[in-house]
Amino acid sequence: MQRPTENLRRAIADQLEEIAALTAAGSLDAGDEDRLDRVLVRILKAVEAAMDEPVSNQTADEALAAIEAWAALASYAVASVYAPANLLRRGLAGWSVHVSQHLREIGDALRCPLDEVARNLKAGSMSVSVGFPWGVSVSLDWAITS
Repeated sequence: MQRPTENLRRAIADQLEEIAALTAAGSLDAGDEDRLDRVLVRILKAVEAAMDEPVSNQTADEALAAIEAWAALASYAVASVYAPANLLRRGLAGWSVHVSQHLREIGDALRCPLDEVARNLKAGSMSVSVGFPWGVSVSLDWAITS
């Protein structure tokens, strides 16, 4: 799995700065959420395009880093609009349905490669979570034996 490119990360940051400039007065509206949704769709398409080969023992660590980078990019986008400091904005409460849907789709897209990573790294379990207001998180767990 490929990581997000620096160019994509910059482009996403630029789009999010535009949203921040529009909401600087402190009010969030449906148009702002639509702009965020377009950012998430862009991330989702990039995640889907980044899945280029199966994960192996040799590539598991690198694939995990890529998965975490994609989750962080999606979370950064969501947090830039919905994080606790931004929740004090007036306007709309909670997430839009489309933002929630696309975050779940990003999480679903990351689930398959994370499952391959977990098998290759012999993790006991793995999870992909989507939660308000922070976005997507991934985790692997190993049982401790004595």
